[in-house]
Amino acid sequence: MLKKGTIDMSNNPEKQNNPENPLLPEFDHGRFRDFIAGKEEWLMKQILFYAKRHDYSRHTSTLMEAWRLSISGISYTLISSCSHDLELTPDEDYTKDPAAAFGILEAKRHRERGVSLSMFLGLLKYYRQSYMDLIEQEIKPGPYRDKCRIKTERFFDRMELGFCTEWCSETENSKLKELQAKNREILNEKNRYLTIFETIHAPVVLINEENRVENYNQAWNELFEESSIPGSIYYNRDIQPGKKVPGFLDEILPVIQNDIHDYTLEKTLVTKNGVRFFLIRIKRMLDFSDKYRGMVIMLNDITDIKMAEKDKVRKEKLEGVLEMAGAVCHEINQPLQVIMGQSEIIKLGADKDNPIIKNLDIITTQIEKMGEITKKLMNITKYETKAYLTKTIIDIEKASPEKGRDSTENID
Repeated sequence: MLKKGTIDMSNNPEKQNNPENPLLPEFDHGRFRDFIAGKEEWLMKQILFYAKRHDYSRHTSTLMEAWRLSISGISYTLISSCSHDLELTPDEDYTKDPAAAFGILEAKRHRERGVSLSMFLGLLKYYRQSYMDLIEQEIKPGPYRDKCRIKTERFFDRMELGFCTEWCSETENSKLKELQAKNREILNEKNRYLTIFETIHAPVVLINEENRVENYNQAWNELFEESSIPGSIYYNRDIQPGKKVPGFLDEILPVIQNDIHDYTLEKTLVTKNGVRFFLIRIKRMLDFSDKYRGMVIMLNDITDIKMAEKDKVRKEKLEGVLEMAGAVCHEINQPLQVIMGQSEIIKLGADKDNPIIKNLDIITTQIEKMGEITKKLMNITKYETKAYLTKTIIDIEKASPEKGRDSTENID
């Protein structure tokens, strides 16, 4: 979608219906408008190619949205202007021309940021070249392409006339004040983003393309470093040598392929608060200008989540054990009572010297032991296991605390 603006389109009204100008009645404005409007992505890639190739990207935005808006603004103004006669005249007031007005606005914006006239004009030449490339590559040779080329060239000529006129009209003193005001604005913006960075609750570290620490926030400081003063790394980076990345990152970063832009893993780390579980998110910086090629690394403490999940699993296992223990005790106690009863009946009918009495006493003793086991099963309050041969079984002694022990105790 093209960026809309409020530009006076009444420039050169005496030329708009001039039948002596052969370009206007033959130029298909609607066709050209649809063509330019549909090529925003193509133009973005083309200007970014030129900016990187000729090193302008070092002085421009790192985000694609800024490039998109620049193309959108130029395309909208070009489409709005091409319905008029764009040929140049010696007595024209270019401050009222829509193309020149756009150039004047951009000139002011870039001059405020410290961009020189030569730098701005040089990059603008490659914006022009991108549009000319589009016309040459996407429109078939013929009169229509020639008219599109002439319209586009004159549009950029008017832009250059506009911002060159404006640039030269300002005194050095006014330029200095303008630059100082913009520098204060940029400084305030930098301070705002630095404050946000230091305020982020999660530990964050910025790694440059050489895998060294560029900066990290207060949360990281409080977790791993001796100092917890906000901004201590940023404001001391010119004094202190660059820090190496922490050992756990030094193990991770080399295995991340260059084509991987987003990487997530879980890791247990030793911090000043003890051993904690973290979800580590590593993301390459979104930089279409190739100015910054490092990574942003954020740690999310998931210790509480891990412990909650562990407790949930233990509770679920304990519930299963209790259900099974209850069922086993119910099913075992009934036959045990029958065996005990039958043993007593046999003892009552036997002589005191009968050898069977001794065997019945042994049976009774074992039945009593089994009764103690079922009582322990019924008193299980924890999920505890022990090794048995090649498997793991419930440790009844630990799972069913003796009377007087803390029944809520959890043993890992």
